[in-house]
Amino acid sequence: MKINNIQNYTNFKGITNVTANDVKGEIERFTFLSMQLNDKETNDLTRLKELVKLRPETSKKFEDVMTLSYSRIGNHNVLLLDGNLLPNGETLNGLRNAYYEGKLSEEFFNREEKFAIKAYTFLADITKRLMNQNKPLDCDTLGKVKVFQEGCENIKQHSIQEREAMIYMTDTMREHVPFQKVAGFFNRMIAKRMTKYFL
Repeated sequence: MKINNIQNYTNFKGITNVTANDVKGEIERFTFLSMQLNDKETNDLTRLKELVKLRPETSKKFEDVMTLSYSRIGNHNVLLLDGNLLPNGETLNGLRNAYYEGKLSEEFFNREEKFAIKAYTFLADITKRLMNQNKPLDCDTLGKVKVFQEGCENIKQHSIQEREAMIYMTDTMREHVPFQKVAGFFNRMIAKRMTKYFL
């Protein structure tokens, strides 16, 4: 999967109200990218809704907001899309082997694989566009509030208390970490995870 072609996206209106942060310590890291989607240039919002349908248990406050978050402590790491765990390549390979050995049903394996592939393909596309975006993106107060609220809910899925989630999101809004850098981090991670499954 080749996802790092450099392109310049001008008049970029498909994604708005992007919020990003990347907090690193000696053994821990928490990285966050949240945004509001629409179908103005590409069908990003439609694709997100299709993903949500594959996860009916997903509880989203706003259907047009997407949050990607990553946490790592030592060697343990978790990548979430709107609170849903995105399996890495090793996990997908393990599920495939378990299915071949008769330990998992075909329905379960196909559902997990379909969600992972569609999610990673979608996220690779969005993060590539964001990491190469060289102009400011549209932003409005109502949209920022929605992204803030959805972001807090997502952060809590990393076992972070509500008060700490609110503080983190407030810092995220105030610090103005370049979303291009954070998008690039997620883009490289997605490529690495999928390479381990497809090769």
